[in-house]
Amino acid sequence: MYKRIKEVISNERIKELASFLQYWDNFEKEGFPVINLLIKIAVEFKDQLNYETTDFSNNNRYLLKKATERYFISWINYFDYIWISVRGLYKKSNIQEADFKIFQEYKIKILNFLKASYENDIKSIKKLLKAYHNDCSSFSNKNIQYYSI
Repeated sequence: MYKRIKEVISNERIKELASFLQYWDNFEKEGFPVINLLIKIAVEFKDQLNYETTDFSNNNRYLLKKATERYFISWINYFDYIWISVRGLYKKSNIQEADFKIFQEYKIKILNFLKASYENDIKSIKKLLKAYHNDCSSFSNKNIQYYSI
């Protein structure tokens, strides 16, 4: 099973679709449990594969965003612990310069992906609020408050 998972996540098209898988082999070499984490993520989200999507899910990217969040949080916790606690505040003498650049580039790439996803979610929420506000404007109940983002 591990071999098959590695074959799949080594596919360049998969790395394009799920950018959080980029550099997985570099991370694995540093001791990050990539395959075990992917299996855990798959188990956590397997029941949502048939999840009915709406505009809020940003065109079926909901699971990709959630998997990216889950993987990235584990990744950042692991490497922050290794680099700060064990190696001491990113001392470049302890890691290869090229690896350090890859890790920094990876952080920026994933954070930009998540930022864009959250911005799309906020746009969708605003649309929903506007639609619900318009639907409810015919009610005479003045106790209903509408919040804008």
